[in-house]
Amino acid sequence: MLEMNVLETPARAPPVAVGRPITQRLGLLVLSILIPAIVLSGGLIWHVGQLDRSRANQQALQLARSVAGDLNREVDGSIETLLALATSPALKRGDFETFYRQATDTLSFRRLNALVKTPDGQQVLNTRVPFGTPLPRQELALNDREALVNRKSGISALVLGGVTKSWVLGLSVPVIVNDQVNYILTMSIDPEHIRKIIASAPPDPEWIIAVSDPTGRLIARTEQHNAYLGKIVHPDVKGWSKPPEGIHRTVALTGEEVLRGYHWSDKSGWLIAAFVPARVIDAPLRRLWRILAMFLVGLTALALPLTYKLARQISRPIAEAAAAAHRLGQGQLIEPKSSALLEANELSAAIARASVELRQRTSALAENEARFRSVFEQSAVGISQIGLDGRLIGVNDWLCKMLGYTREECLEKTFRVLTHPDDLAVEEQLITELLNGTRRDYRLEKRVIMKSGAPVWVRVTSAPVRGAAGELLHRVSIIEDITASRQASAESARLAAIVQASQDAIISTSLGGAIETWNSGAEALFGYTRQEVTGKNAVHARAGSTQAGDEGKAHRGGDG
Repeated sequence: MLEMNVLETPARAPPVAVGRPITQRLGLLVLSILIPAIVLSGGLIWHVGQLDRSRANQQALQLARSVAGDLNREVDGSIETLLALATSPALKRGDFETFYRQATDTLSFRRLNALVKTPDGQQVLNTRVPFGTPLPRQELALNDREALVNRKSGISALVLGGVTKSWVLGLSVPVIVNDQVNYILTMSIDPEHIRKIIASAPPDPEWIIAVSDPTGRLIARTEQHNAYLGKIVHPDVKGWSKPPEGIHRTVALTGEEVLRGYHWSDKSGWLIAAFVPARVIDAPLRRLWRILAMFLVGLTALALPLTYKLARQISRPIAEAAAAAHRLGQGQLIEPKSSALLEANELSAAIARASVELRQRTSALAENEARFRSVFEQSAVGISQIGLDGRLIGVNDWLCKMLGYTREECLEKTFRVLTHPDDLAVEEQLITELLNGTRRDYRLEKRVIMKSGAPVWVRVTSAPVRGAAGELLHRVSIIEDITASRQASAESARLAAIVQASQDAIISTSLGGAIETWNSGAEALFGYTRQEVTGKNAVHARAGSTQAGDEGKAHRGGDG
């Protein structure tokens, strides 16, 4: 089998570098850690915010209920006081001066006032003014009518007092004499008294308590009480069909969004509201979000330079390794470099070792190539490299001289053009088997056409050349001129035929005297066959032949 080295391997274009730089990869790694942490932190903050809102809602509702309970107890106490005063004998017998002193003594410590009306609305007593002061006649209010008609206690909405011309609340009970309602005893409640009751209720200065009457008019407020006293704060309160208590977000009189818990008092009909600005409720959540944002900004400010620095620590040795690999491809010796990365150091050391090995192999390859070139160019046989398309891609001088072409002319030819038409089909079949792997090489005697047009008999030995990956590159053929040997063979065959056909005895011997050829004439003359004498000494053969001749003469009667 013929084996040939590849002189030149066609250069292949390096693959285009694709992908993302390591800085981006590290950035994505940082993001893959940060994003879940951010989502988790955001979820926790949202959950904390929900808990804070829930606590604020419950606080608002509980505060409204608590204030409503305080006011209900105040109303109950006031009613009991009025009912006790209504049983005064002085009042029943019309001794208003005595009753004035009793009512003043009873109500002064609570800073409350009492007045007495007749069923037609005429005031006969009012502790707000000195006894004996002329008093007006007023139209009976709803609470008065409740006491007069139903003989029950009643509480009025916020009204302007007929004497003081200031906002007051009235709480009325009937004064019954001989089963008749002779008088209506009313307690006059100053809104400031209500304000003082609710003033201590808010747990925090941001919380505000407000009380309004069934008509929606403000009775008392823990903040800006005088500014909003007597104003309608709930225009639709009369037709309000909402639940007796609840929680919602709304807009306060100041235009600010608030969280409000409210409770309707079934005893007084008042609406008690406890509210706090929404910004106060949302402040802890906003603070947490700000902390998270500041943390993220700080973390990003810290992570970016660290990521960049780390990326540089990784990318720089890789870039140096890439540059070293480029120099390696140019055949340079590479010195290993040290960095902070173990893997990069191992890669640099591997490239350095590879450069030494490559230098050694390149040197050996150069020597092999030089030897091959010497054999290729100085060989006494023709050598050609033939591409897969059949074109000659390399020839030596001996082949050019044999064919009579210059090297340039040879490299313009194909093996089909140079092969005699009668021998082409046989070689093409052999080449097909060679290229498809069913034959490792082939040997063929054929005729090639010289530049002069004359045929030359040659012996062709051809084998494929493969690349490192096993792919077919080309084939190499060694071409020997066998024209002379074929002519000599033909002449020998012709002479052998003449000798064999001759009637004369023709014998050939070796230098040692051994018989090599013995034609039919010798067989007829000496009487021995070729098989009997081939290899025997010619002297013995001649002696035997003389005796045989004498016997022949005797047999023929002695004529010569």
